[in-house]
Amino acid sequence: MEKIGCLIIHGFGGGRFEIEPLRSFLNNQGYETYCPLLAGHERGRRELAHTGYHNWIDSAQEGYDILKSKCSKVIIIGFSMGGLIGVNLLKNNEAAGLVTLSTPVWFWDFKIIAGNIFNDIRKGRKASIKRYVRSVVRIPLTACLNFHRLLRKTKPMFKEVNVPCLIVQGKRDDTARWQSADYIHGHIKSEKKELKYFDDAPHLICCYESSQKVFNHVLRFAQSLED
Repeated sequence: MEKIGCLIIHGFGGGRFEIEPLRSFLNNQGYETYCPLLAGHERGRRELAHTGYHNWIDSAQEGYDILKSKCSKVIIIGFSMGGLIGVNLLKNNEAAGLVTLSTPVWFWDFKIIAGNIFNDIRKGRKASIKRYVRSVVRIPLTACLNFHRLLRKTKPMFKEVNVPCLIVQGKRDDTARWQSADYIHGHIKSEKKELKYFDDAPHLICCYESSQKVFNHVLRFAQSLED
């Protein structure tokens, strides 16, 4: 049997903690995994400000090369912006399949954001409010502009995707609008493609209380590519 590796790419402004639970799960299932650290991430606001989307793609490419040297097949799994980067990797690399998790085509679901803030106020909490403020403060403008450039660059590339795909999206996602998953599913050319919604899942779909359901779905997809 050919050895399959999983390249798992984290999201914009975040880090490998976002995908660590999935990496650990797949590792325990016998898959070789690699989670590249995207340039400028996990190193503070100043470091992120001095990188661009091309640097983030290059970081993922380096990770792909490392994993491909160990495995005959590579499945690219991208969380949030990592899904956009995964689509870019397909342009010059072979992949057994692509998994997108909470990947945005349209972002910021203000209805869900308003609901989260209202619930905070009603229950006398500040968790969601603090999270939104931190997101605004810690992400430099230059990085946000580069994210927008990456999104504009990638959107027309979905129609070039023809590898097997699993598109996973949470309906409680306040960052990537759930309709993004419909767009991806509708525009990729893949003959084998599956769209899976999780009604209770937030944006950090690998880190919430029911993430095991997500992991099992990813596992089944990976197993289907082993033949």
